[in-house]
Amino acid sequence: MSRKLFCELCPFTYRLSMEKEILKRRLNDLVQRIPFATQRTKELLPVIVYRHNSLIRRRLGNVNMQLQENKATNLALAVKHIDGLLIHPGETFSIWQLIGRTTKRKGYKEGLTIAKGQPSQGIGGGMCQLSNLIHWMVLHSELTIIEHHHHDGLDLFPDFGRQIPFGTGTSISYNYIDYRFKNNTSNTYQLCLKVDDEYLCGELRAKESQAVRYIVTP
Repeated sequence: MSRKLFCELCPFTYRLSMEKEILKRRLNDLVQRIPFATQRTKELLPVIVYRHNSLIRRRLGNVNMQLQENKATNLALAVKHIDGLLIHPGETFSIWQLIGRTTKRKGYKEGLTIAKGQPSQGIGGGMCQLSNLIHWMVLHSELTIIEHHHHDGLDLFPDFGRQIPFGTGTSISYNYIDYRFKNNTSNTYQLCLKVDDEYLCGELRAKESQAVRYIVTP
């Protein structure tokens, strides 16, 4: 019988281990003095690099559909912190730097999550669908992905009709499992996001046209 890790002893040690990793990430960001993208504007940049819509409510086996409704609420809250974001040359995008903790006090509800490779639920569940959408758009740009974590074979939020290749999914967990990309170009980019009755909608825009067009295939 293999020896249990400290985080596996009980819920308290698991929480303690999480808080340790959260603190380590915060300290590391402070030490590195990373220039994070924070400026948002309602004015749209002129060039559409890529756009995509992701269906929010999907029937996934016997999963409670209320979790899908809650996910819609969570996504609507989260996109307000990102919509209109400008990523200037030299700046880094971090999904958690913008959204912060997804807590009940902020209005987040229990949604679908992944725990130990299995479907689970937790406050703020569903954020992976947001990082999936952003990642898919970034793949069609000249932006440089610097942090990306996979789902270890489980895809909770497959694109409707499988338009998006399986391996492009992202896993995130506040704040030490992040999704980040950096703008190493001379161009300014913009993320535009919204939630309507059916879809999580996204556009990646830019100040100037890209030198090349990217096509991602399975």
